[in-house]
Amino acid sequence: MEPAARQQPGAERRSLGLLGDLVGHRARELHARSGLMLEPGALGAWLLGEAGALLVLPSGRRVYCYCIRVPEPDLPSGDRIAHLLLALRADERGFATVANVAFSGACWRLRRRLRRPARDGLDTAIAAAKAI
Repeated sequence: MEPAARQQPGAERRSLGLLGDLVGHRARELHARSGLMLEPGALGAWLLGEAGALLVLPSGRRVYCYCIRVPEPDLPSGDRIAHLLLALRADERGFATVANVAFSGACWRLRRRLRRPARDGLDTAIAAAKAI
């Protein structure tokens, strides 16, 4: 059975609209292409999705994959990502500490395991991390 918010066609569109208000134009474009949201931080470039986050270090060569989710099954995906984004902005170091590290290694190792839209997101995060 699908969660209630995902059954309502307008709920997802509204949640994505509100999420778009929190970020810039480039991040909205990336989300439209890949379903992932880019957020630069003090530790590197973050790539947020519904069920976790990637942190690309400023060198652009190393990535940490974090499993973290919003425990509300009825929320649309835009709201899930917005919760993670706001938690990250409130306390980046705390966010990295609370989340479970699922993978740590070279970006190229992770990239070859991703589907095309997620690869585009990772490439964008690598470029953003190098610019930090």
